[in-house]
Amino acid sequence: MYYQVATGRRPVRSLAEHLHQHLIAQCPECRAAWEALGEGRQEILAMLGRQVTEGEPMAAAAGELADGSDGLPFLDDAPSATPELRGRVAQGTSQRRPRPPAAMAIDLRGGSPYSSAFDRVTRQLEEEAARLRTRRRRAERELRHLLKFPAAERRQRVLAARTRYRSRAFAERLLEESRRRVRTDAREAAGLAELVPLVVLWTPGALPSAWGDELVIRARAWQANALRVAGDLHRADHELSTLRRELTGRPLNDEIAGELDSLEASLRLDQGRFPEAGTCLDRAVECLAESGQPEAWARAMVQRAELYRLLGQSSEALETAREALSRLDPEKHTVPYLCAIGTQVLALCDLDRPREARHLLTENASRWRRSPEDWWLLRLAIFEGRIYFGLGEMTAAEGSFRLVLQRCRDLGLDYESAMATIDLSMALLAQGRTAEVRRLTSEAAPVFISRDLHRESLAALALFQRAAQAESLTLASARRIREYLDRSRMRSHPAADS
Repeated sequence: MYYQVATGRRPVRSLAEHLHQHLIAQCPECRAAWEALGEGRQEILAMLGRQVTEGEPMAAAAGELADGSDGLPFLDDAPSATPELRGRVAQGTSQRRPRPPAAMAIDLRGGSPYSSAFDRVTRQLEEEAARLRTRRRRAERELRHLLKFPAAERRQRVLAARTRYRSRAFAERLLEESRRRVRTDAREAAGLAELVPLVVLWTPGALPSAWGDELVIRARAWQANALRVAGDLHRADHELSTLRRELTGRPLNDEIAGELDSLEASLRLDQGRFPEAGTCLDRAVECLAESGQPEAWARAMVQRAELYRLLGQSSEALETAREALSRLDPEKHTVPYLCAIGTQVLALCDLDRPREARHLLTENASRWRRSPEDWWLLRLAIFEGRIYFGLGEMTAAEGSFRLVLQRCRDLGLDYESAMATIDLSMALLAQGRTAEVRRLTSEAAPVFISRDLHRESLAALALFQRAAQAESLTLASARRIREYLDRSRMRSHPAADS
């Protein structure tokens, strides 16, 4: 549990509460001292929750936090953790007994066994934090070294190493980097995730161990997810299905089970296998609600909201996305927060409430624009185009959809390019510019026959193109075809059509 706290996967509060419960359960003297406190117990419990606040994840770079702090989250959050104390612990040279955080240094009637035990274990955790920080920094240096080599050489480099690339910290850091790169370079992300089981296999003591098994499962699931994002749905399905078969009958904790279900749901959504996606999301939401991971739970809720929207249940999508936002901090949980906002914007547009959608987008647009990733700016342009179209501002909608279409082509997104072509055509038809729609669909012909689109989508796009070429396409028919394209994914599995 401590490792999960120090790497940001659990809040610092959970460590203090877990330590308290452990002392009460395992130490009879501590339990007696605790029970003798009477009403004072509520005050101590309140202090545990109030003063030991939720910590930040340890950042990838040099084992330090994103805000430049020293990488010791529970010290940063503790009111009594002075700079002097942080310095001694960080250097690992503290000779004096450090003063524990105020939330833990509680006077329990003259130095009770409970207080002494809590104080002693707290000091041990501070010392372990310094050691962990050192290991994380070494892992960061090793990752930078590995990334200097071409992707094709990295596996052999890991295999040939003797002491380098042989630690839990490096395996964790490798998976973090894979997840970070999944939207900017999904193929690269998949390759990095594929190395994690190899690192765990060659790390002394990693297998068999709970953390080693857990890390291998997560890495294989995230590798499949990266393949999905890269558009290789067939291989992603193969990797995830193989992992599922190997895990049959094995007990998984709620966090791992929920994460696996959530990633599988993303794949099923992209495949158009909506009923299976719904089943995965039901399991994910249930597991993650009990795991103490609000961000992971909110991600699954956003996925559920998107499923509702694709099924035409926009009101349910709107409420589900709002529920997800209730547990998200926009600064700490930026990605799921923006996804939840985006789902709300599209649901409001579907419900013909574009003014509400514009207000919501205006409040959050700066968060999208701060992102250096093209994917987020693409999403922002899609939202703006949908809103302008709903408001009847067709010139502005046309500008947004042209931007979306160009970015989709640049990124090689065939399905999204097809949808952007239809959106732009609808904006042109609303202005009576039928001849331009004909030219647009002629230019988009390669996308309309892409082998990455499944049969029902291709049939609908062919109908759209024929109508546009005959200049008989109407705004109403274009809208129906677009809605059909969203729903047709539910009835066809693209991997099976390849």
